[in-house]
Amino acid sequence: ENTDQTVVNEADSTGAIQEFDILPALNAVYAVTDQMNVRAAYGRTLARASFREFAPFAYYDFLNNQITLGNADLERTLVDNVDVRWEWFLRPGELLAVSGFFKNFRGAIVQQLNPGAVNREVSFDNVDARVFGAEFEARKRLDTVADVLRHVEVGGNFTLTYSQADIDP
Repeated sequence: ENTDQTVVNEADSTGAIQEFDILPALNAVYAVTDQMNVRAAYGRTLARASFREFAPFAYYDFLNNQITLGNADLERTLVDNVDVRWEWFLRPGELLAVSGFFKNFRGAIVQQLNPGAVNREVSFDNVDARVFGAEFEARKRLDTVADVLRHVEVGGNFTLTYSQADIDP
């Protein structure tokens, strides 16, 4: 995937992100039984800065009552994603599943407070970050409760997530 973003302000200062990235992906499914699968996946994705995040100028953010500075040295973020999922299809329309995931962000784009500023002032920077967690999912058909509910399903999802970013204090 090719990224080619450029912003020029009135003072001819330039912010630019030009990168070519290969984004591999691999998915595998192992059928433990006819009703049970184990899935594993890897994929690399990216996140691009918005124009305001890497534009070389300051603007006043009325909503947050702060001055926001773009960072012309900002880079795009590369994200390596790994997921493992066990799923059990109890019957058509019903599911129990447990997943684990890990994401590694190289150059995550974060907003940081400028501690040396007189007024509230923020800018953007790239940092490394990680996210991992577990997800639990269930889906149940209600036809066993009453025939009138034969086309009704209920489901739920519960996710636990932990994240960490290496932000310079």
